[in-house]
Amino acid sequence: MLIKQQNSSNGPTTQGTMSMHMNQQSTLNVVFESSSYLAGEAVLNPDNFPMFHGLIDVIREKLSRLQLWSIAYVHSGANQCAEAIARSVTRDQRYASYVGKDGPSWLLPMIHADAVRADNGY
Repeated sequence: MLIKQQNSSNGPTTQGTMSMHMNQQSTLNVVFESSSYLAGEAVLNPDNFPMFHGLIDVIREKLSRLQLWSIAYVHSGANQCAEAIARSVTRDQRYASYVGKDGPSWLLPMIHADAVRADNGY
C-alpha cells in the first residue's frame, strides 16, 4: 500500500511529526516513509483530524518549502534502522541523533540487513 502525494512549492502540503531545518534553497524530491498509516492520512486529509489541526498546519507549512515530496506507508519491519533510531531518540533522549557515513556502530548490522532487503525487493 502506498500513500503518495507529490507537490510543488506553490501548493499546500503535509506530514507527521518531524523537524526540518531548511535554508532558502529547496530540497529536491524528499520521500517520507512511515509505519503509521494514520500519519499519512493526517497529512493528506487534515480535515479528518481536527484534534491535530495545529500540528498538521506546522507540518504542512514546512513541507510547502520542499520542491517535491511524497509519503509512503511501509511495514515497520521494512526499515529496522529507522525504528531503531526512533527508539534511541525516544527511549534514550538522543534528540541530536543522526546517521552520517556508515552510522553508529550499534546500527551497522541493521544498516547492512536493510540494504540487503532493499536489494532483494523487500
